[in-house]
Amino acid sequence: MSKPKKFFIPGYDFFFWPYEEQTHMKHKVLASYIEIWATKLGKYTDVIFFDCHGGCGAYLSNDNPSWGSSILVSQKATELNKKHERKIRILVSEKDPKNYENLKAVISSLCLQNPPKIVNMAFEKVIYNPYVVKLYSHYPTLFFVDPFGYSLDFSVLKRAMGFPKNELLINFMFDYINRFISVPEESPKFDCTAPRCQDTNLKKLSYAPFCMY
Repeated sequence: MSKPKKFFIPGYDFFFWPYEEQTHMKHKVLASYIEIWATKLGKYTDVIFFDCHGGCGAYLSNDNPSWGSSILVSQKATELNKKHERKIRILVSEKDPKNYENLKAVISSLCLQNPPKIVNMAFEKVIYNPYVVKLYSHYPTLFFVDPFGYSLDFSVLKRAMGFPKNELLINFMFDYINRFISVPEESPKFDCTAPRCQDTNLKKLSYAPFCMY
């Protein structure tokens, strides 16, 4: 699968990805849900937002910049802290070194009041870090899972959901599965996906990106 095209515009020392309609919708859903979730669960304690696939952090549509999921949540966290005194801690994992460095540059340029803490490592490894385990086992945590492509290991997600106040918000593009599930050399990649996704009847599904657990 080809990676998104990079755009550079004057005045910014980082690159942008095209702001596709599905990404715009993803951000609208996330912004709406994080406000409800943090307002309710954060009344008596801090809450954690874990962006499991941070991406590059910047998008472009008609020369208008928009920001990635973790930055959107950071801005929403500042708003909620002022309105309801809610505190959201934001963690981000991004395994691609170039995306990681770009995301760092985006966050630095915006001078956020509640900047995300990011690490250049795959989510599947970060989730076993003792410090991270201590956070998501103690505080209510929303894991935002938005993989590039169709690789999704539910055995790792089970660990995240091993605590009663944790939730998963999954953006999973079924059209990627529809495209490759019948290709013999690609089929082993679906072995670690949710049981429903192992069914070749997925070829009959239409676009349905969001799952809640």
